Amino acid sequence: MIINLGNYRPYQSDHVIVGVSDIRVAVYIQAVLNLVPPFIAGWDGSIDDQELEDLIERYSSSQVLGIALVISAFVQANTFGLSAYYGNIILLLSWINVTSTLVFIPVLFGAEMARNATGSDTLNPFKLFRKVSLRVSRKDCLAFLNIGDEMIFMSMFGLWLWVTFPNFGTEQECIPYTHLVIFKSIPTTSRILRPCLIAFYSLNVVMLGPILWITVAAIIPALLLAFLSKVGLVRRLGYNTGTGNGRSRPAHHNLFSKHPRAYFFSVVGATFAIQALLIFFTELTIKTNRPLLKTGPQEPKENEWTLGQTLALMQTAYAKYEDVLKVWRMFRSDGKQSRASAAAGNSTAAEGPQTATGQNAQSPPDAGTHV
Repeated sequence: MIINLGNYRPYQSDHVIVGVSDIRVAVYIQAVLNLVPPFIAGWDGSIDDQELEDLIERYSSSQVLGIALVISAFVQANTFGLSAYYGNIILLLSWINVTSTLVFIPVLFGAEMARNATGSDTLNPFKLFRKVSLRVSRKDCLAFLNIGDEMIFMSMFGLWLWVTFPNFGTEQECIPYTHLVIFKSIPTTSRILRPCLIAFYSLNVVMLGPILWITVAAIIPALLLAFLSKVGLVRRLGYNTGTGNGRSRPAHHNLFSKHPRAYFFSVVGATFAIQALLIFFTELTIKTNRPLLKTGPQEPKENEWTLGQTLALMQTAYAKYEDVLKVWRMFRSDGKQSRASAAAGNSTAAEGPQTATGQNAQSPPDAGTHV
């Protein structure tokens, strides 16, 4: 895309502000690695209370990063200045981070549904939700509040940006040439974009948005699972039971009673698809607006790495690596305990008939009465 700026001054390149775009790599890595713990925890088809508490702790650190990113944007905009272009990049990164933390909600609902589902239940997710008896703990409430706080902070920044637009921040001369990519390249001066985003962020600020997103996060994976079972994809992926003649039986009408891990896999898959879409939008937005950046031999580039950006990336990657490693060790220890219990049960069952046979052999024959 070639943009002719004419007499307009391009966006000034600054190491501090340009770092907003480069720190996106750390956000991407954290978002993807956040999906590994629920994938491992749901491998056995159930998530116990200890695993839920561990997931809450992991997502709390991600929420802190999201809130810190938005607060830094507020400080930058009110001190040294922040352009609308970088403000939109921060909003996109915040949505990626929020998506990675929202995965906790369907995992919590799925853990309860898998715990309460029986063979007589149908796969209708709304009927399953009626059977959920949530045991909301103090940590669960804090997790909900943290997700809501992050969305409110982010929405306050987005509302401030678009209410004051096109007078927001610095370098307003380039605003007519700035584009935001959401499925297609949309000029930020579009008459439809601004009122829609103002209404959207207004709902989030008054908590209607977080409640809506939490509800959607709980319902969409169940609907996806129902769709997959209808088209037979779940059956092809191995979520079935084989018969004696080698043929596969039809998928059970309630996967929570037969193969509950299918739900958790669909949760991770749906969240990853949404994250990939948001990352795609972010990268296209940066690529589309790159000609607006001032380029020169002494000007920093968006693809340059600074000490702060590298430090943030390494800290995020190492912290998430430790989280994944801890969950994996817990998963392996649970698997070993299950196999040991199963082996002990089999040995006990095998010793039972042998003991009974020995007792029968040692017992004297009955003295029957012969006629």
